[in-house]
Amino acid sequence: MSSLFVASGIMLIIFAVLAKIGGSTLKSNLRHLKDSDPDKIIDMIQLCHKAHFSLGEGNFAMTFEGQTKITADKKCLSPLGKTPCIYYKAQIHRLVGKAKIKEKVFEKEEFTDFYIEDDTGKILVQYRDLKEQLQKMAKSHFDEFRQNFHEFELPIAQNHETVIGYQLQEHIIPVGQPLYIYGQATDRNGELMLARFLQGDQPFIISDLSKREYVSALQKEVKSIDYGVPLMFFVGLALVIYGYLGE
Repeated sequence: MSSLFVASGIMLIIFAVLAKIGGSTLKSNLRHLKDSDPDKIIDMIQLCHKAHFSLGEGNFAMTFEGQTKITADKKCLSPLGKTPCIYYKAQIHRLVGKAKIKEKVFEKEEFTDFYIEDDTGKILVQYRDLKEQLQKMAKSHFDEFRQNFHEFELPIAQNHETVIGYQLQEHIIPVGQPLYIYGQATDRNGELMLARFLQGDQPFIISDLSKREYVSALQKEVKSIDYGVPLMFFVGLALVIYGYLGE
C-alpha cells in the first residue's frame, strides 16, 4: 500500500512539472497575441512583391494575424452531408445486439489545400502544419444525413446478431467558415502562404473563435494551470512522504 502512495505521488509531481511546462508555452503565446495588431492580406501581398526586388524570391517572412474566412479552389465534398468543405471525417457505426455495441463499418477522411480571405485578397494556408488544430476545430454532426445513407454498401453483421440501427457522424470544416489565424506569411516554398514560424517561439494558430474569445479561453487555461500546478505538486509530495513514512 505504501508503494502505491509513493507511485501515485511521483506521478502527480511529474504531471505538475509537465503542466508547468505547458503553461509556460501558453503564456508565451498569450504575450505574442496581446502585442499583435490585425493585418490585411493585401498588405502581405504588396510587401512580398517589394521584397522580391530588394531581397529576391523566397526570402519574405512576416507575422500575419487576421480575422478571415475559408475559401478553396478545389473543395472536398463530405460523403454524408454533401457539404463543400476543406476537411471532413465521416464515420458510420452499426449498433448491434441488446447492448447496442458499436461496430465501425465506414470511415473516410480528407483534407484539401485552402485559402483564407478578407475584403482585400486571399492567401494560401500550409494546412499540413495545422492538421491537429483543424481536426479539433471540425464541427461534429450526428444523424443528419439519412437521405444519402443508401449510397453506402455496408458489410453484413456477423454471427446473426440483431442490428438495432446505424449511427452516422461527420466532422467538417465548411467553406466560408470564419477563422482567426496567426502565423507567418512567407514565400519560402515559392508561393506566398501562411505557415508555421521556422525560428522563435511564436505559435501557428487557427481557430473558429474570434481573437477576443480565443485570448479569453487562453487566459482561463493559464489561470487554471497557475492554480492547479502547485496543488498537484504538494498533494503528490504529501503522498510520497506519507508512503515512505508508512513503510
